[in-house]
Amino acid sequence: MKHLLLKIMMIALVPWAAHAQALTCSSVFSPEKTVTETYDSYLKKKLAVMKNTTALQHLSALYTYNKLFAAEAKDNSSPLADKRFTEITKKIISGIGSNKQRLTTDELAFMTSSPRKMKMFEGVLYYQAAMEAPIRLLQQYTQYSATRGGTPDFFTAPTAKEKGLRLMQSLYNGPLKYMLLIPHGIDLPGGLTPTQKIFKKLWRDPKYRPTAEEVTTLTKYKAENIFKERQDFLNEHRTWVKIRRVADYALNAIIAVSLIEAYNWYEQLNDPSATVESGKFLNDFKFQLASDEVRIYNETVPFPHMAIEMDGLVYSYGQTHMTVKTTREYVLADVIQEGLTQGQAPEQTILQKGIAWTGLDKTERVMQTARLKLGQEQKNKLKRYLEMQTGKRYRNYTLALDCASMVVKALKEQAQTDIPGIIDPSPSQVMFYLGSLKTIGAENQSQQPLVQELLQVRVAKSSENKNHLWRNLYINMLETRVYWSFIGFSAAQRGYLEARYGNDVQYWDDETLDYFKLWESEIREEFQQESKTGQLGIFEETLNTKDPEMKESLRLAMDAYFKMEEQNLRDIQESPQSRFEDIYRANLRLALLLETKQRMLKN
Repeated sequence: MKHLLLKIMMIALVPWAAHAQALTCSSVFSPEKTVTETYDSYLKKKLAVMKNTTALQHLSALYTYNKLFAAEAKDNSSPLADKRFTEITKKIISGIGSNKQRLTTDELAFMTSSPRKMKMFEGVLYYQAAMEAPIRLLQQYTQYSATRGGTPDFFTAPTAKEKGLRLMQSLYNGPLKYMLLIPHGIDLPGGLTPTQKIFKKLWRDPKYRPTAEEVTTLTKYKAENIFKERQDFLNEHRTWVKIRRVADYALNAIIAVSLIEAYNWYEQLNDPSATVESGKFLNDFKFQLASDEVRIYNETVPFPHMAIEMDGLVYSYGQTHMTVKTTREYVLADVIQEGLTQGQAPEQTILQKGIAWTGLDKTERVMQTARLKLGQEQKNKLKRYLEMQTGKRYRNYTLALDCASMVVKALKEQAQTDIPGIIDPSPSQVMFYLGSLKTIGAENQSQQPLVQELLQVRVAKSSENKNHLWRNLYINMLETRVYWSFIGFSAAQRGYLEARYGNDVQYWDDETLDYFKLWESEIREEFQQESKTGQLGIFEETLNTKDPEMKESLRLAMDAYFKMEEQNLRDIQESPQSRFEDIYRANLRLALLLETKQRMLKN
């Protein structure tokens, strides 16, 4: 549906094409100008032209040029078939974001030697300008993102001793401050470097004029030009600065709300009985799920990960594929296999090497869990959906579309459990949200409490009875800060992925499809073998009998047999307890059975 909407939007953009071209190429090129003047004029004017062109006009012009190039690609007499034209085009495109790849006079003359080449040359130049737009935006964003900070004084400090001091200050008021969850705008005592103090005044007042002493400081650290550039940028982009300030206040507010949610978790889990040893959790009947319940797992170490359990099985979207394990296998695993690439050993993945290097693989797993009562129909639908995704690869992008996103997507679409999409890429935010739902008594579709229980499950690696509640909540908060700090980029990436792939976010990869072919051959061979030696074989042997009574009895027996076998296979297909392997096998066996039935009953 999304792809259809995009196509409709592109078709609707066609009326803007002529206007967009008039704003771009036609306003720059004219017969009176020489080739060199034309190209140089374009290079000078294209940024202004692009700036004055709306996003719709950009899309429309690009759409028109794409149609032009698609048509030319089918024509053997097109300039695209000319090797030199192609080489010069590549040279232009390779110069995106740089003026180093300039064309020679001969190359310019060749590209504009005919109206047809000129038209395509305009398209190439427009495409170059369009592609440079995001590069320029990124350059501006780099300035924008650094509007509050100073310069890295440890690079420009005059002595080694001072370089070390400035480096410690940068770490103290940078990563350390970030990890201490200190809000934006608040600096640690003694944490600001000499230039950062000046740049902070500039951030508060873009028209600030440094004192003579401050000018000396800027000069000492070679930051006077950066100060001027930053000041010009702040004054030229006042709206951006306001947005940045609002974003800072919003992030601080979100962190404050998350702290309240973390405290809510603490209040519900600070009792020792709220942390259960893995052995008791797996064997005590009171922790077993009812037939209409599921349990959400959130790992904090060695890395954040979310999975969902029902009917003794844990469905988990790993680094590359969706996998299924028994609850016992998942809970007692020494290594979280979800961090591995499918089919690889731990030592073969960068992630596992990093985990081993940091020692996180030796920390105790204390998982946060939330037991949800969905209702029987919703839970059955959810399970069938997850079973049919088993073994699929998915497009995993951390903080945009990841394990938590896929679990929440399944809950929302299959079990009508509403969790805000803005937080679903963050396992910690999802768990905080579920904790809040329990506190306020949110209900499911059947007007029963949705969140039945919050629990920590400790997979013991030592005899010490530690619940690691504070550790988990700190990791939750740190993950929350990272997530909301990059929400703009993550949301844009998520929108792009959903627009491009739609429902193809999960798919069968070639390796799995090859396995299915082998599996299908095995099932066919197994069915054929049973057809020779089993009940079907007996029917085959007596199928050509000439005795009318025996033939009629045989027909009745075959009809009853096929009905029974067909019903058994359909029961497997429809049962909410059926596994993916059973469903796949039943689908193929049913097709083979119906094919055999049609052949045998014809005789």
